[in-house]
Amino acid sequence: MPSPRSGKASRHLLGKAAAWTPNTLTGKAARGNGILNNPLYVGRRPYGKQMYRKNPETGKRHAFINSEDKRSDDVESPALGIVPLELWDWVKFRLATMAHAAKPRKDPPGAATG
Repeated sequence: MPSPRSGKASRHLLGKAAAWTPNTLTGKAARGNGILNNPLYVGRRPYGKQMYRKNPETGKRHAFINSEDKRSDDVESPALGIVPLELWDWVKFRLATMAHAAKPRKDPPGAATG
């Protein structure tokens, strides 16, 4: 599947066509973005997850994650779900184990402990 902007090299500073990146798939679990972290795929719509503020100097809009007490509950929307819950849970487990394995160790491998 081509990326949303594939073939539009004129938009890239180096003249390259856009491509999917690893972050497109994984995103950030805390924000719930990225293809593998989007709860819409299992039929859940989060509300109040983030708020937006405009920077008065630049006029650009910035997103901020709301604290837990300001968030609304997720609304079940089964009609939007395209991924079975069992597959979703397996992928979330797999992402968690991969993130745990990728954390740097305090001691280098082979270092004597004790």
